[in-house]
Amino acid sequence: MDNSTSSYREILEADKRRKRKTNTIVIIVVVAVIALAVTFFFMISSFVKNSDAYRAAIEHLGNDPELKAETGGINEYSVDSFHIHTSNGHGEATFDITVDGKEKDIPVYLELTKHPDGKWEVLKVDK
Repeated sequence: MDNSTSSYREILEADKRRKRKTNTIVIIVVVAVIALAVTFFFMISSFVKNSDAYRAAIEHLGNDPELKAETGGINEYSVDSFHIHTSNGHGEATFDITVDGKEKDIPVYLELTKHPDGKWEVLKVDK
């Protein structure tokens, strides 16, 4: 009886070690996935905010006196969604941007185009 009790305890201890090891691996994988997702988010955000299309959109919004009046002054811009496509010097871009104002936040949709060797041009703005 003593031998079977000892074997049972060994099995239980081995099972506990296996579960701890599995839990540790799961935690490491979850932390790694979250870290990759955060890194990916910031890389995409950096890519968008450093693009010429985004800069043209923000410049256009910053020069809009009506928008400045509606918001009470612009604090910052938040990109809700975007699409940028360029090929052979041509380009198309769309942005859904929230203009964070001092008094009021306003969602804005912009469409831009780019011709070869040209600058991005705002075609449409919906507030």
